Amino acid sequence: MRRREGRSPRRPAAGRARRIEAGDAYEGEFPEPKFKFVSSSALAGGDYRSTWLVPRVLVKSQPGVIAGPSKGMKTSLLIDLAVSLAAGRLFLGSFDVPTRFKVVVVFGESGPPAIQETARRVCKARGVDLSDLDGLQWCFELPTLANAGVMAEFADGLAGLGADVVVLDPLYLSLGAGSTTPTCSRWGGFAGGRGGVLKAGVISAGGSGA
Repeated sequence: MRRREGRSPRRPAAGRARRIEAGDAYEGEFPEPKFKFVSSSALAGGDYRSTWLVPRVLVKSQPGVIAGPSKGMKTSLLIDLAVSLAAGRLFLGSFDVPTRFKVVVVFGESGPPAIQETARRVCKARGVDLSDLDGLQWCFELPTLANAGVMAEFADGLAGLGADVVVLDPLYLSLGAGSTTPTCSRWGGFAGGRGGVLKAGVISAGGSGA
């Protein structure tokens, strides 16, 4: 069968094999299918056990949200979590952290003076020196999760740091004003497309105030 003059070759459907005729080859990689179906037998025999980063608190490769009223100590709680993960110390003095992780904490409300003071207090309580936590990075420019360009740049930065856990504070600012996009799912796509940057998922503070 010959193609009509002036028509471009049709691009093969993603994830579907078809016969390529002479002169009609598609060059490039086929994207992974978005919808993957699992049979009942595969589901029954699969290993879907969760891996805990902090037992009973934080699961690997899953998003999480810390929510509470204004001035409910959410930011302080997140800093305690970040320090405990980076130092391999007990979270809140009670929950075991079996190994150290590389953590990135991003703030959109609290500035460096307040965060420095809180981080110093938390580190003192955990018996560690803040300056020794090379695996803990801080940022004061909160990305908007619904902005594809911003998230692509942010994900590349995380990949360069080798981040295991990312903390975004607060959640409502990272969602963007008036956003109706399922941004946690969208962020998961960016992370997965860049080598699974978020091995632990997104941990966010819900609501305003520390």
